[in-house]
Amino acid sequence: MTDSNANKEKWLILQEIQKEQVTNYSKANYSKRIDRLNRLKKIIKQHEKEWLTALNSDLGKPEMESFTSEIATTLNELDYVKNHLRRWMETDENTKHTVLGKVEQSILNVPYGSILIISPWNYPLQLTFVPLIGAIAAGNRCFIKPSEKSPAVSQLVNKLISSYFDPEEIFVVEGEADTAQALLTMNWDYIFFTGSSLIGRKVYEAASRTLTPITLELGGKNPCIVDETHCTKETVQKIIWGKFLNAGQTCIAPDTVYVHKAVEEKFTRLAIETIRDFYGREPEKSSDYSRLVDSKHFDKIKNHLTQGDIIYGGSGKRDALFIEPTLMNNIKEDTGLAKEEVFGPILPIIAYESSDRLLTKLNKQAAPLVTYLFSDNPKYVKEVNNSIKTGALVVNQVILHVASSKIPFGGVGNSGIGSYHGYSSYKTFTYEKVLYNQKKDYANKALFPPHKSQRIKLFSYFRKWFT
Repeated sequence: MTDSNANKEKWLILQEIQKEQVTNYSKANYSKRIDRLNRLKKIIKQHEKEWLTALNSDLGKPEMESFTSEIATTLNELDYVKNHLRRWMETDENTKHTVLGKVEQSILNVPYGSILIISPWNYPLQLTFVPLIGAIAAGNRCFIKPSEKSPAVSQLVNKLISSYFDPEEIFVVEGEADTAQALLTMNWDYIFFTGSSLIGRKVYEAASRTLTPITLELGGKNPCIVDETHCTKETVQKIIWGKFLNAGQTCIAPDTVYVHKAVEEKFTRLAIETIRDFYGREPEKSSDYSRLVDSKHFDKIKNHLTQGDIIYGGSGKRDALFIEPTLMNNIKEDTGLAKEEVFGPILPIIAYESSDRLLTKLNKQAAPLVTYLFSDNPKYVKEVNNSIKTGALVVNQVILHVASSKIPFGGVGNSGIGSYHGYSSYKTFTYEKVLYNQKKDYANKALFPPHKSQRIKLFSYFRKWFT
């Protein structure tokens, strides 16, 4: 018997305790939810140095990158949710006077209960805590399974959550893939998964066995289109920053750049200059460049380098988990680099001449998490927006839309199911419970059979009722 199966009985008992507590959880518990959010904020703020150290240990993340993409983003989400939670928890009530009498109707957003959050390794703080913020703000109790591929962060999550929260509130389960598999055999009230499409399908299949509602935050080959009107130094700086942030291990990174043929040479020249400006001619020595997660991932990314022509970069060291920022073109069809999400520091550059043919090509691919477009042509922006199926269309910027708590974040089709951030998180982790109260015990005889003699009168009643 594995450790995961041996612990399963304990997890089941704890899960039932969580469900029982949430059953009795009402909107009157606003202060308790705020208290939990405040404790979560202390975990992040009062232990900032520990987080920075753990992120550097797992992924070689520079301090500034860790702070902006992990800590600050999470704190901004936390403050936004705290500031709006009281209004979100208000019951939507109305009274309606109908031909059948006075009716009171109300809608209450009720927490699902016990939530399983399975988080990934690439942004292990942000992508664990941001969904957790929404889940506890909505009144749920949570099990967290951090990624075993980011062990330093996983251990820190476990240590700090167990110090600030009772197991009945939030419980962290560390372990390998078999632990996640054991957890997925349990009957949860909701599952929230962030990771690859491959594993996402397995999680979805497991959830379907118990009809458990689920959110899947996946990824995809996010295209980045640069037309002839917007190939500037600033454009290229944004794209290079977004692509090589976290050594390309970002689900919303520009995956492949499609550059108009008229500006292809200019874009390539500016891209090389920008990489050198950002990371120097020896990026291995740069204090602003991350590392790959493990040797297996290194081997996969290194193999991509044989699937096209290298324009710039291409060197790497397996023992250091380092591959330098790389630009490629002439990508071979039917290769991993052409068909799969890159998820590493390789930027394919593909020239196009016809925007119509480009959009047709992109629409044949699986819908991505985000599509980036750099253009000064409003008609073209509108055309792309109307023709591309994607989780988001971001114009003249990259990455930063994910930092906004005012808009939902999520994919479509192969890139995910559902969304979160801000109010979207609150809605994700609650269901709408309706109270319909007929205030007067009044039965309109026109409702009941036999209807033949009452038909005209009944039609009249129902016209008034539905209009």
